[in-house]
Amino acid sequence: FVKYKCMTRIKRKDMDKHLEEKETKHLGLKLTTMEDLIIKQSEKINKQNEQITEQRVEITELCKGFTMQSEKINKQSKEINKQSVGITKQNEQIMKQNEKITKQSEENTQLHE
Repeated sequence: FVKYKCMTRIKRKDMDKHLEEKETKHLGLKLTTMEDLIIKQSEKINKQNEQITEQRVEITELCKGFTMQSEKINKQSKEINKQSVGITKQNEQIMKQNEKITKQSEENTQLHE
């Protein structure tokens, strides 16, 4: 009977060891799988970061283009304003000349009468 008890204890210990090894292997596989998932997610994130960086570069280039266009438009606007001031001055001179002509015409009309 004692011998039987010892044998069952040994068998139980062996079974416990076997179960522990199985659980350890299973946990190891789970960890490996988790590590693989983490690596894949990291790779995806890295690719997304690269795409974001590329888009930022493109946006920066577009902004530079818009800035250059805006500067050109501002220069053209200043030039148009200068021309407008010149035209206004010319119009004022023409109006003065028209007034003089009108006065002379009125004087001539009075002389003829």
